Amino acid sequence: MQVAQRLYEGIDLDGERVGLITYMRTDSVTLSERALGQSREVIAEIYGAAYLPEHPVRYKTSAKRAQEAHEAIRPTDLARRPQDVRSYLDDDHYRLYELVWKRTIASQMVPARIERTAVEVSVDVGGAALVFAAAGRRIAFPGFLRAYVEGSDDPEAELGDQETLLPALASGETVTPTQVAAEGHRTKPPYRYTEASLVKKLEEEGIGRPSTYAQIIGTIQEREYAFKKGNELIPTFTAFCVTQLLEKQFSDLVDVRFTAHLEDELDDVAAGKMAWGDLIAEFYRGAGADPGLNRRVEESEVVYPSVPLGEDPDTGESIEVKVGKFGPYLRRGDGGKENFANVPLGLAPDELTLERAVELLRRKNGDDDPVALHPENGRGVFLKHGRFGDYLELAQTEDEKDGKLKPHRVSLPKGITPVDLTPEIAERLILLPRALGCHPETETEISTGIGRYGPFVKHGDEFRSLPSWQKALELELAEALTILAQPKAGGPRRFGAKKTVLKEVGEVAGAAGPVRVLDGRYGPYVTDGTVNASLPKGTDPASLTPEQAAVLLDARRGAPKRPRGRRKS
Repeated sequence: MQVAQRLYEGIDLDGERVGLITYMRTDSVTLSERALGQSREVIAEIYGAAYLPEHPVRYKTSAKRAQEAHEAIRPTDLARRPQDVRSYLDDDHYRLYELVWKRTIASQMVPARIERTAVEVSVDVGGAALVFAAAGRRIAFPGFLRAYVEGSDDPEAELGDQETLLPALASGETVTPTQVAAEGHRTKPPYRYTEASLVKKLEEEGIGRPSTYAQIIGTIQEREYAFKKGNELIPTFTAFCVTQLLEKQFSDLVDVRFTAHLEDELDDVAAGKMAWGDLIAEFYRGAGADPGLNRRVEESEVVYPSVPLGEDPDTGESIEVKVGKFGPYLRRGDGGKENFANVPLGLAPDELTLERAVELLRRKNGDDDPVALHPENGRGVFLKHGRFGDYLELAQTEDEKDGKLKPHRVSLPKGITPVDLTPEIAERLILLPRALGCHPETETEISTGIGRYGPFVKHGDEFRSLPSWQKALELELAEALTILAQPKAGGPRRFGAKKTVLKEVGEVAGAAGPVRVLDGRYGPYVTDGTVNASLPKGTDPASLTPEQAAVLLDARRGAPKRPRGRRKS
């Protein structure tokens, strides 16, 4: 949606901001008369009259509660082919514009004509007739498929890849097998949802609108109900437990038909057929046999769900997954400090076996011998596993335990797994964080350590990344001061942040002030403090002359102002 928003708001094309697609928060399938006429002109010019239907193709939506105030998403100018604007777009914007253009053009082309061939070969084996089948597919006329290979180096080859051609055969002909192989087949479980298949399911159930699909998928990940693994959306234990709780306590409210029914009622409110206050009162206080949300919350005895895994083979106590304030965790028996362990982030529910659960409980409690001894005080260093991964923990003294002090812990750096961990590495890592001394100007301590994003050097609130955890152990104060003096590398520029000056051009005739070349959000541009002008694509900012700067500023100064839409508060 962010990429589409940028295409809708406009892209700089030769110094002019141009919107490439129409309003995208719609699920309408209707094209305007202007778009229909232009699409037919483009099809006739690019592909020829054979690809043009006799009349414009008009579609009707089958989706419930479709938002059709706007026309279908399409290019603002269908004559502007994807390859014509390729040099102005990055990969994501180009792929989306290409998708919109091809789908729009293809929707107004004649259908493809496909020849399908089915071949059956009968074999007599010991008196039993076995039948083997093969299917062929040949594109007799590509029709709308031609639009989908537009812009490729060899469209004919692209279309040929979509064919499955069988050899010429005659009925009753005897064929000779070149290879015979027996293969087994097992039923596979349904595939997990991807973003695309989840959107398709939401459409089928009439839940949400095109403008909310991205928000829905983002929300279930932000609340840790699912996480992405490749293209799949993996449900978490939190999702299972919350779903169990809601289905037991509020089954009618989490039914997919409730959302669709509520949207109908809200449409009635918008149309004036139902009073807003009556709708809310009935939902909250109930009506007739429905007790309403308020009574159900007050009278229901909430039983927090859990996911049982089995019994500990050593103790015989049951092990289950529950969800708490900080996410899912393991509980053995009736609980207690030694019978709890966090479930690691990113661990899919089907990967948490009973054996894995026992291992997590054992490692969390440090049941093993220490992996190393602290080189300075001789205390044990234990390998443990927490919600955010593996870490080392230094054994506490009795005074530290009585004072309930937080143990000294160090995360295992990226690239070091428990299998790779040696006593020598553990002895070095447990020395972090490491103080290097005080900054000569601020008298604030400088230190190195390992954080969420890897090894770093720190001075007050300033952080700089280090290339490796070994560097965090070897860095000296003088080198740390040099690293901290350098600006932060990468990362998105904050609003209002100072822009990088690529070149000082100086005084230019007609300019309002000193002219400079700056590095902007959308690339380098030249400015005199009042007028900004983008540099033509491929121009080296360092080679820009005062004369060239004057031409660019004059052209921008004389150009008409770009219209700005109303901003929502």
